[in-house]
Amino acid sequence: MAANSHSGRTSFLVLVILAVLVGIGIPVYFTWFTKPAPPKPTTESAPRTPPPPIKIDFVQPGTVSGTQASFSKDGASATADLQPDDAAVFWLKAEVPQRQAGAGGGGGGGRGGRGRAFIPLSIKDSAGNDYSFALERKDGGLFALHLKRGYDKKPDSLTVTESSGGKEIGSWKIADIPAPKLLLPDDALKGNPIGIVQLASGRGGRISASPKLNAPLGQNQGAILHPLEASYTPIDTSRLPNGLVSKPGDTAFDDSFNLPNGKMARRVSFDMQTYEGVTTTETVALKTVQIQSAFGQPYISVAKDETVATPSGVKLIAHAQANAPRRAPRKPHNDVTLMLNLDVDALKPVAGIAPSVSVQLVSPAPATLGLRQIKLETSFLNPSDGADVFAPPAAQTLAGAAPDAAVKTGAVAPLVFKITIIRPKLVSTKRIVLPVDPKVMEGGPGGGGNRASARPSAV
Repeated sequence: MAANSHSGRTSFLVLVILAVLVGIGIPVYFTWFTKPAPPKPTTESAPRTPPPPIKIDFVQPGTVSGTQASFSKDGASATADLQPDDAAVFWLKAEVPQRQAGAGGGGGGGRGGRGRAFIPLSIKDSAGNDYSFALERKDGGLFALHLKRGYDKKPDSLTVTESSGGKEIGSWKIADIPAPKLLLPDDALKGNPIGIVQLASGRGGRISASPKLNAPLGQNQGAILHPLEASYTPIDTSRLPNGLVSKPGDTAFDDSFNLPNGKMARRVSFDMQTYEGVTTTETVALKTVQIQSAFGQPYISVAKDETVATPSGVKLIAHAQANAPRRAPRKPHNDVTLMLNLDVDALKPVAGIAPSVSVQLVSPAPATLGLRQIKLETSFLNPSDGADVFAPPAAQTLAGAAPDAAVKTGAVAPLVFKITIIRPKLVSTKRIVLPVDPKVMEGGPGGGGNRASARPSAV
């Protein structure tokens, strides 16, 4: 009887515990496993709110005296220097919010200035053609609007339009537009042109211009083009002091240039220089390099700096180094690395083209030292300014030892290096004229301007 009573009490306690567990578990289950999943993060950004419209009071002409334009009204006055590609200068007054002052911008200017602002403007004629311009910010809320040359017909008037959020919020008529002056007549292009000027759309409605040759000049020859003038405007090349450069054997050029009102241009003249690469090789030797070993791993050791110079003045420098491992490597290998510096201060660019310098180990072969390879880590000191157009010669492969070969430690026979120098040599100089393809390619590099971008900049 006592045993049966004890068993009954035990069964009753088990049932109570199970009931409690079930009572707790059901709410927990519904709380944790039936609650809605958290929303997935979205990658879509919120729509940008357009900046508040800028209040423009007026757009008016000023006066011009020599190479300077000036304006004065209601106690506010300013002057602006005329640029060679300016057709006229008009003036506007605008109230620019302080938070918008200082915003960067393009539009064909960018030199100097007293700050920038965000004013979405466009200039069009009655046919809807865009006209290039640049804004220069002055004191007292005044802006000099530099209307650029390059248009092919005299418009009766032009309309300056301000937009906000894609909608027109104001417009002003400007008249007395100067007639265009033909700088490059039709007969300036004689015979078959050797290339063409291509137009490409950039950011902010800008248009860039880039020349392209019909065929390479030669496997070892390239060209340097300095834009001079288009049909109706001189070309500002202040941002291209070295001109536009093509690599040897290539037809394309490394940069584009600003061509105001590029859609209306027919021709562009250039000063063209052709060049070729002249290759020389010089040898030098380092005599203080040693091979040491730590934990079975070989490494290069140089006790003190060693400098050797080539006849051309290029200096090869091996600084003191000892890249010994600090602990035993898992798997030692017989590759070593020598760190070098090349001081090329003696080599100067020619016509904006930098010489090319490369270094290769020619002896001894790594196999004679029990090494698989000797890696060179080279950095340049005092590199030449200029365009890098020459490709270094293919590296020479030296025989290497097997991975498990015995490495010879201690002093090494002089390491002999070949220094390869490729210098540009000017071959010819002449004046050329290229036609302009009126078709505008989409997604080209930015840089030029058929119209100023929404962000004005100083001229």
